[in-house]
Amino acid sequence: MSVLETKRILREIKFLRAFNHENIVKLKDILNPIPRAYFKELYMVFELMESDLHQILASGQELTPEHIQVFMYQLLCGVKVKREVGK
Repeated sequence: MSVLETKRILREIKFLRAFNHENIVKLKDILNPIPRAYFKELYMVFELMESDLHQILASGQELTPEHIQVFMYQLLCGVKVKREVGK
């Protein structure tokens, strides 16, 4: 893992810890690798969700305009929060 990748991961962790919004998944914990000398992976624990957007889109379920409206609203709320925290 490069220094640039490590910095990006650290930035995302800081953002996720700062967020407290219903449209952004919550970071619950980060598991430390054991032993640290072999650190190559990072495991992050998020709150349990019933499904995610990928799962819904891959299900083949026909999406109504109301579905799309709700998804877009949630995405835009999440982007707005990220933009406000990033200032």
